[in-house]
Amino acid sequence: MHDAMKLERFTNALAQSDFDVVVAASPENSWYLSEAVIDTQRTLPERLALVAWPKDGEPVYIVCTNEQIQARRDSWIPDLRGYIEYKESPMGHLAQALTEKGAAQGTIGIEKRFLTAHYFEQLAE
Repeated sequence: MHDAMKLERFTNALAQSDFDVVVAASPENSWYLSEAVIDTQRTLPERLALVAWPKDGEPVYIVCTNEQIQARRDSWIPDLRGYIEYKESPMGHLAQALTEKGAAQGTIGIEKRFLTAHYFEQLAE
């Protein structure tokens, strides 16, 4: 069961923001929204776990396929998508999710302090 009050605070803040979607990428923020602790986010920073949360709609949780079983067990987010490490970029899955949610052309809140320039450039493409 997820922490409804915490998520309500987040959705209220998102509703009042200028963002069409927020993408959590840091271990702390992806845990806060997904409620799944993916330890490898700290030991392997290039192995991202991302939560894309549109202002209008349900969130998407993107994790490495190595972490999918744990993420499905621990997270409340039903739309869970996996990327194959070293074969696929999580940014491709994120771009697809943003497009599906109608937010790709909108204002995206993203953790630029956490994402590498490499990942940020991939998403920008």
